[in-house]
Amino acid sequence: MEHAGFTNVSLNSALNPAMVLQGGMQVMSMVSGTYYLHQLNNQIKEIDQKLEELINIHHDSNIGKLIASGKGLSEISNRKHVDLADISAIREFKKQLEKYLKNISLATKERVVT
Repeated sequence: MEHAGFTNVSLNSALNPAMVLQGGMQVMSMVSGTYYLHQLNNQIKEIDQKLEELINIHHDSNIGKLIASGKGLSEISNRKHVDLADISAIREFKKQLEKYLKNISLATKERVVT
């Protein structure tokens, strides 16, 4: 039976193997890209957690120094007589405090900018 104006098209001539291959490659590329993106995201999360731990350790260390400085200043202030060693210790406590305040100021500015 023939139909007027229609030609019989076989399935083999309608599918271009290059187009099928290209489509398959694009799908494989999307899948592998998604996989590697997921892996990178996990690695970034791990790095972020480790950085947070390092920041906390750094803060704990600075807090310890500040507490020690506070105790040292308290001891010096309770003395009736202050000598040159005490004055030197006060200057060192002041340097530590100024350094810590500078770091806090820089960190605050970075957080506001980012």
